[in-house]
Amino acid sequence: RERCLCTMADSTCDIYSMRSAVLSMKVRDLQELLKRAGLSKQGRKAELQERIERVIQAGAGDAFRSMVEALRPHMRARGGARPSAGTSLLCGAGSPKAEQPSAGANCSLSSFSLSEEAKSALGQLMAISATSNANITCPCNMGRVMDETVTCSSCQRQQHARCVGTSSASLKWTGGEHICPACRSALLDPFCAPCVGDTPGSSLAAAFSTRSVVRGGVRQLSLVWDLSAEQFKSLASIGLEALHTPSHVLRIASFKCPPAENKAYRHRWPNDCQVWINSAALPIVHYPPAWDGVSHKDRNLDEPLLLPPQCLRIGRNELRFAFTDSEQHALVVQVLQTRTLDQVRSDVVRDGTMPLQQATARMVEFARSCAADDVVSSAVRLSLLCPLTRVRLGTPARSERCKHVECFDLDTFLQCQRASRTPKWQCPICSADARPRRLQLCTWFARALEMSGEEREVQLEADGSLTRVVAEETPTKKRKAVALGIEVGGASQSSAGDEADNPICLDD
Repeated sequence: RERCLCTMADSTCDIYSMRSAVLSMKVRDLQELLKRAGLSKQGRKAELQERIERVIQAGAGDAFRSMVEALRPHMRARGGARPSAGTSLLCGAGSPKAEQPSAGANCSLSSFSLSEEAKSALGQLMAISATSNANITCPCNMGRVMDETVTCSSCQRQQHARCVGTSSASLKWTGGEHICPACRSALLDPFCAPCVGDTPGSSLAAAFSTRSVVRGGVRQLSLVWDLSAEQFKSLASIGLEALHTPSHVLRIASFKCPPAENKAYRHRWPNDCQVWINSAALPIVHYPPAWDGVSHKDRNLDEPLLLPPQCLRIGRNELRFAFTDSEQHALVVQVLQTRTLDQVRSDVVRDGTMPLQQATARMVEFARSCAADDVVSSAVRLSLLCPLTRVRLGTPARSERCKHVECFDLDTFLQCQRASRTPKWQCPICSADARPRRLQLCTWFARALEMSGEEREVQLEADGSLTRVVAEETPTKKRKAVALGIEVGGASQSSAGDEADNPICLDD
């Protein structure tokens, strides 16, 4: 079994050597390699390399075998042998410039003589590797399992820890969760959700900024994808509910890898970023970091880009980026379906309504914790006003990650997020993540609103019961009433000039 593992490691090194040879080739060598494999040799250098990469990932077929024969003299040998400087990159075995590799430099699996037991173990390991590769959907397009991988908590797909800038140990230490770039893009704006039937974690195109090419101090990155006629038609269609709102949009989102704390869903363009779609320049909303006297801080005001349908075409589309930022970013292109405020609200009401028993149990736990902190046990007063509008709650809601029990109005919160150009989707009380999938409707507060009449506060007892709190008039309110000539205690204060009829209440 150890020998089988060594054999698989050597074959993986061969794949790495093939990729290294392809990345060092010139355009004419890439075209010749594709010609030998019977593939199209049209396109730019990045497209040729991507076409060859897909063949290498497949690892089978006549095209793959042709590439292996052509690249074999240039792959790193196990003994460290390399081709001479005069050897052409595409010299075959019969070429006059070809340099025949030595016996120790041959890395093919056919050079090993394995027993039947070893071959069976190798087959099992290769089957496990193939199954694991099928579950790896990293934007780097390298489906290898030799590196450490992390699993997305949303779509359960795996990405390379080195690509997303994290590790399993750091996630376990901090108690955080990993969310892949495609899921971060899908959860960025609840009013633009993935289309019905799409696989979770899927996207039209995705890439990391580390795969960019540096030319003249500027990093350049290209994304290519195919747009079907059905997708193009949906992007050009108009929704039925709003005459000027498209039913589907094609959006580009950029995320920092790894994300900052509590900013996993924060869109951020690379510094000095420029975007072209099919050779047409597009304006983006990007605010460079601001200097606060110590360091440059992000303003968190960048907006994702919606691609205009008139710049798209059926078939192949190319998206090019140019930027100077050295920090790693993930760029994702997705087709999303627009949603109305009523649709988002109905989802929250359907999936986030807490049972009354569960809501009461949480209130009892909160009351007991408050009683344990106080020397003398007393009831807790809770406000029935929304922290956003300071009026009585209509539909009380809070996030499942909130530690407090106070609520905010659901309709007001959704309207504020819809009106904002850069919605943060945070609780207005504690700034916890308050996206629709994490919102909960508190039935205890809903019952308190029904029983309290027009009062603004209720009193929470230790057993979870509530008591109405009658609003008391403070001396300040009385002085204001006297000044405005309002009746206080049944007497009319219409003549403010008479001191005897208009006594001024002073605080003790």
